[in-house]
Amino acid sequence: QHTLFSMDVESGNTNSVYKRMGAKVVERMMGLRAVHPTLQSPSSKPNPCQSAGCSHRCLVSRTQSATCICPYGFTLQSNKKTCVEQGYLVTSWRKTVRRYNFDGSNEEPLIDSTTAAISIDYHMKKNLIFWSDIEEHRIYRAPLGQLNNKTVVTDAEQCDGLAVDWLHDVIYWTDTHH
Repeated sequence: QHTLFSMDVESGNTNSVYKRMGAKVVERMMGLRAVHPTLQSPSSKPNPCQSAGCSHRCLVSRTQSATCICPYGFTLQSNKKTCVEQGYLVTSWRKTVRRYNFDGSNEEPLIDSTTAAISIDYHMKKNLIFWSDIEEHRIYRAPLGQLNNKTVVTDAEQCDGLAVDWLHDVIYWTDTHH
């Protein structure tokens, strides 16, 4: 009810974002549809997703056929039902933090609202990306694939090294200013 789903037409990725957090600008909107149980007309037809065998998410078309789709960071396998987590590389380059698939099939911005991202790390358990911004003197975090940033440290003057201990939920950084 509070989650919005979007699909990137070029990459085929589906994304979700909590509608009350953050903002993402969509430059070329192809369409938008509100779907909520109270807006659905009753149907005597069975839900095709109940028997589709999708491992993660299922969409029903107007023709009542089911299509399996995958969440961010997963790839739909050749059986068109099973989603498998894909490997990727995350890089920072000043104004953006980007994600690249190892096979070269996709490249996308993860964070495009930073001024001077220098150092990044990833929290495996919580699926969070952390980065330092040396012009804003802050350390941020955001769920991977979402743009709702949260400030973690406000006085990181010159944070040029960052490490997340995801086993113990501790963040370490170097500050060459102090």
